[in-house]
This record gives sequence, structure tokens and C-alpha cells, in this order.
Amino acid sequence: MVTKDLLNFVERSMANGSYSQNTAYSNRAAIRLFDKELSDAERNSLAVLEANFKQIYKRVFDNNRNLTNSTLYVYRSRVLKLIKDYKAYGLDPIKMSSWTQKSNLAKKRERSVAPVVVSAVNLVARQDSNNELTLERALKIEISLPSGPKYTLSIPYNSEMTEATILKAIIDSLV
Repeated sequence: MVTKDLLNFVERSMANGSYSQNTAYSNRAAIRLFDKELSDAERNSLAVLEANFKQIYKRVFDNNRNLTNSTLYVYRSRVLKLIKDYKAYGLDPIKMSSWTQKSNLAKKRERSVAPVVVSAVNLVARQDSNNELTLERALKIEISLPSGPKYTLSIPYNSEMTEATILKAIIDSLV
């Protein structure tokens, strides 16, 4: 039976390290979903299974209304990839032993995170419209950028929401 052969191939691939445990689990689930819709001829012949794959996928699609279209498409892709791997490596033990799966992990982008230091409420000197200095409580935020510059924001405690919105818009425009 083809589905049994594919399931055994998944187990061997996981044991050899060609498939991760999660990949093996996903492939087994896809095979079981498709196996429910196979006729005896499709279960017993890989060539018949491949030749009738579009019709099989249509039956799977029609009989699994509880799954989304994208989920069924992912299962379809897994089965097709599994058949491709099986034909390439599963039929020849020598090829199977030398097969290593390419890592499919996304490369992590290095982000340089700017350290942000928020100091406690400080007294900040402000110059009012009469050119007089007054002291008021403010939140002081220091932002050090990786390229070197350091910015300091002093936000008065008695700021209103409209002022904060304007300040946010100004900062967003710089990015």
C-alpha cells in the first residue's frame, strides 16, 4: 500500500534526521487526510495516485468543509512534496542514507535595538511666553541610537492627549 509506504518513509526520514519531528507529524496528518479519499487502486499504486492527484484533491476538498481552503492547500503541498521525496530517496536505501534535508528556517535579521532609558519624574526648566523660567515636573526619555546620536524627550506631566498625538505624529514622520 502506497500510504503505508509513505508513512514508513516519514518515520525513517525522521529517524535519519532528514525530517524534523514537526515535519514528520505534519506529513503524517496530510497522508491520513488524503488516505480517506483514496480508492483501492490509488492506495496500491504510486503511479495511479500521481495520475489521479487532481481528482483526489477535489474529493478531499469537497469532503472536508470544516477545513479552510488554505489549510487544504498546505496539506496538498505536503503530500506532493512527500511523494517527490519518496520517489527521490525512499526507493533506494543508498540515497536515503546520504539524504539531508535543507534547513527551512527563516534567517533571523539582526536588529539593532536602540536602548531607551526612561528616567523618573524630574524637574525640568521651561521658559514661558514671558521669558521667565519655571520648573515643572516632566517625564524624561533618553533614546540612544546605534549610529551614535542620543535624543532626549522631556514630556510635561500635565500634557494633554492632543499634544501627545502631535508629538507622536512628529516622531512618526521622522521614521
